[in-house]
Amino acid sequence: MIKKNIVTEMETNGYLLVNHDYKFGRKNVLLNSNNLANYFLRHYAIKKIKKIKKITSSNSLSQKSLYEKFNFLKNQYPEYSSKLYNMIQNDTSLTNHYNDKNIIKTLKILFKNKNIFKLAQAMRIDLSPKYHHALKWHQDFFDFLSMKTSGISLNINYKDSYTVWSPFTKADQNVGTMEVLVGSHKYGRHNHYYEKAKNKKKSNYSVADTLELKVPKNILNKCTKKIININKSQSIIFSMNLIHRTVIGKSKGIRLTGWGRFTSTNSSSFKNIVKYF
Repeated sequence: MIKKNIVTEMETNGYLLVNHDYKFGRKNVLLNSNNLANYFLRHYAIKKIKKIKKITSSNSLSQKSLYEKFNFLKNQYPEYSSKLYNMIQNDTSLTNHYNDKNIIKTLKILFKNKNIFKLAQAMRIDLSPKYHHALKWHQDFFDFLSMKTSGISLNINYKDSYTVWSPFTKADQNVGTMEVLVGSHKYGRHNHYYEKAKNKKKSNYSVADTLELKVPKNILNKCTKKIININKSQSIIFSMNLIHRTVIGKSKGIRLTGWGRFTSTNSSSFKNIVKYF
């Protein structure tokens, strides 16, 4: 995609798809996740259970194999699945992924070659069809603790900041993906509402607090809903003002995804943020 098209597509739709430059980055993330799951099952779970031996004997990165491991930990050992989740969040392969040449090149065009600043990155594990953290319509924001306390996260204009969302397993309507309101970024920021989860457990796999944006009717009428079916060699880069939500999967499987949030050191977002650190 040429420079002019990148800028035009982002200004018009609020998002665009980027093909990765590398060949093995996605596999490294999946392989590390698989190895960590095996480690927890072998060292922390009850070793005598035959089912564990059967599950960990497979090093396949298939939907079925990964789902069996993560689902077993989630249901039988939630405290260990939570630790596993935290370890995968810090996977160095994710950092390497966001250094992908095509992702960086696209961000530089959007930021007009200014310095790029990555504010946060994380990974999520969602077991389809029973998602623990399916988000309703919302816009992204920088959710650092110091910003939550001060309220600055709600007062920033995020039009010059972007999220890079990457599936490391397939992301479609079978195992889950995302849906966007095309062009909704043009209408700026909106008030969001939090709903505390009921029966919340001390595990990252438990039901999470709900963040929701009550989308104004004029935006729903003017903006087309678009379900993103994205292949495993692509990422979607979208404005943090774009309204989007989780599409819950219909069949049994796993959705392993990563996200990074970026701004420029010359952006108004960055200038508002630095005073709180």
